[in-house]
Amino acid sequence: MKFVFFGGNSQVAVETAAHLQRMGHSVLLYGRCSYPKQTLLALGLSYLQEPEMGEPLKNALAEADLAADFAFPAGEPWESVPQASARVERYLAHLPEHARFAAMSSISAYGMASKDCRLHWHRWPLTAYAAGKRQLEANATSLARRYARKLVAFRLGQVHGVLQSASQAFRVELAKPQPQINGLAAGASATVFADGVASALAFYAAGHLAPGIYPLLDQPQWPLSTLIDFYGQLAGSQNMHRVSYHDPEPPKLMAGLRSKAIDILKAHRGRIEPILFRAPALARFVKTRYRKIEAAAHFNGQSHPPMTCHYGDLARVLPLYQTPSCSQTLENWRWFEQHWLEKIEAQLR
Repeated sequence: MKFVFFGGNSQVAVETAAHLQRMGHSVLLYGRCSYPKQTLLALGLSYLQEPEMGEPLKNALAEADLAADFAFPAGEPWESVPQASARVERYLAHLPEHARFAAMSSISAYGMASKDCRLHWHRWPLTAYAAGKRQLEANATSLARRYARKLVAFRLGQVHGVLQSASQAFRVELAKPQPQINGLAAGASATVFADGVASALAFYAAGHLAPGIYPLLDQPQWPLSTLIDFYGQLAGSQNMHRVSYHDPEPPKLMAGLRSKAIDILKAHRGRIEPILFRAPALARFVKTRYRKIEAAAHFNGQSHPPMTCHYGDLARVLPLYQTPSCSQTLENWRWFEQHWLEKIEAQLR
C-alpha cells in the first residue's frame, strides 16, 4: 500500500515511515522544512516539499491508499485549531475517493488536567489543549462528511521509539541510581511505540477500521512495569528493581489532610519542639513520621514530577488492530537503531 504523510519531518512520522517501509509499504513524506531532507534521503525515505494545493497536491495524493497529517501547529489552541482544520480541509478536498485519511490527535483529548496521569473521560475538558484537540477532531470529522471521505482521528498515546523524546527522557531517568516513576507499576500504560503506530495505520489503510475517533495505543496495553522492563532489556540492565513507582494522584481527601497537617505543624513548631525535647523516644517517632508526610506532600505537589506516563484501561474502546509484542518491539527498535546509525555514519565518512 502507498502512504502519504504530511508533517513528514516530525519524529513520529519519520520513525513510523521507516517501520512501514520495512513491512513492505511505500511511504512519501511531505514537509515544509528543507533541513532534514538529506538525512531522510540517506535513511532511504522519500521526502519532498509539501505542495500547497491544486494539481501539485492532487498529484501527490493520486495513488495514496492512506494520507495522514502528522503536523503539529504551533501557537495557542484558538489559533492552531483553525490552522490545522484548514490543512485537513485542503487534504480532503484533493484526496481521491478510494483513499482514507488519518488525523493524528492526542490522548489528552480525554480532557485530563495537566497534572493528571490517569485517563478519565471528562465531559468538560480541563485544559485548553484538550479542548483544542476535541475541536480539531470534530472539525475533521465534519469535513470528512462534507467531502464524503473516510476519516479516522487517532488519539496518540505517549509515543516511544529511537527518535522519540519520551524514550530519551525515560532512559535518562532509568540510568539514575534511584529512578522515580510517576504511575502505578500494574497500571495499563497509555503508550505506543512507533512500530505500533505503523501497524495501526496499515490496519486502517487495509479497510479494517470504520471511520471514527479511536485511541492509538499498543495493545494489549503494556503495564507500566513492562515498559520499564523493556528499557532494562534495551540497556542490558538487570537493576530495574531499583525503580520507585509513585501514585501521582493520591485520594484527594488524604492529600488535603496531609497538606493541612503539615501547615499546622509548621505553624506551631515553636510550641511543639520544647515538649518533644522532654520525650526523646516520642520526638524521634514524631519527627520520622513528620518527614515522611512532608516528603509525600512535597512529591505530590511538584509541578514537574520525575517521569510521568499516562495510564488507564482503555480496552473497551480500543479497535482490534494488531501491534507488535514487547519482544517484537525490542527487535524492531534494534533494527531501526542499527539502520539509522549505519546510514548516518555512512554519510559522515
